[in-house]
Amino acid sequence: MATRIEVMDLLRGMAILGVVIGHISAETLYEKITLPGLFFNQLIRFAVPVFIFLSGLGLSLSRKPRLSYSHFIWDRLRKLMPLYTFWSFVYLIVGDSTAQPLTLERAGLALISGGAAYHLYFIPLILQFYLVFPYLEQYFRRTSGLLVALAITLALQFAKIYLPLPVPWVYFIDQRNFLGWLFYFALGIWCGPRLPLVERWAKQRETLLFFLLLPALGGLTIEALLYLKQGWGLNLALTQMRPSVLLYSLVVGLWVWASSPWPAGVKSCLAFLARLSYDLFLIHVFVLTLFTRFYLSTGQKRATLLYGCSALVVVLAGSLFLALTERGLVKRYGRGRKGD
Repeated sequence: MATRIEVMDLLRGMAILGVVIGHISAETLYEKITLPGLFFNQLIRFAVPVFIFLSGLGLSLSRKPRLSYSHFIWDRLRKLMPLYTFWSFVYLIVGDSTAQPLTLERAGLALISGGAAYHLYFIPLILQFYLVFPYLEQYFRRTSGLLVALAITLALQFAKIYLPLPVPWVYFIDQRNFLGWLFYFALGIWCGPRLPLVERWAKQRETLLFFLLLPALGGLTIEALLYLKQGWGLNLALTQMRPSVLLYSLVVGLWVWASSPWPAGVKSCLAFLARLSYDLFLIHVFVLTLFTRFYLSTGQKRATLLYGCSALVVVLAGSLFLALTERGLVKRYGRGRKGD
């Protein structure tokens, strides 16, 4: 991709901010179900779908046809794995509350499954998409391929919510299974050669998309609330793998693509977050965990506005500091190796 696409940076910046807010709101909900906590938790449900969509779109726009499969996979792995491995060990050592010994077997399983921390499932998930991308790229560029991906995703999402599957089949509805997210990735690939058409279609419907945002978000929140009232557990009631989340994510993404020029300050902040999004994703749960432990040690409760606001400030500031420090060290180390 020769030039950066501004809207992709806006979406990526919004998504990483949404991930942080979502995990903070989840902390409040695990202590007590409140309407504000539920609202903010559902407000950001577009975040993971957007990240997956952007992965497909980015690969579609930057794919080098002559690159062999092994070189393509190696290029992806060398960008993802070093920091992912480092932070997985940090979570296993510092963030572990089970006091289990850190063995090679446990570390290996954690890396494969993303099990070192609750948010790291996303990295093995993305790696699955990378593994199949060279084989499915041409298929998902076709509308028929996109519709098949939509059917697969919806089928697994309905199964996750409404069908009690036996144990051997549980993997198919697990959030680590790429098939449950396939539509978002395929949509990114499909949009790659059609970006001007997508943008023009969205801009012609900017007002409609804006007025669809509120009912889409309201329906999402009400649905989650009803599931909770029916006695569903938090993980299932709030899951991102719901057809309503798919619809909401589409509305949010199209609205961002269609919306009039954003204020320069907002664009700069989101672009800054976008550039650090991978580092922030890996780091923020570490900062959130430490802050929450300290906050609870003072005798305070999590399900409060004070916790939510203070956690957002501390987690963003702490994560940005660590991310910038990490980038600086990586850059300095890289230069040192080149000078050897």
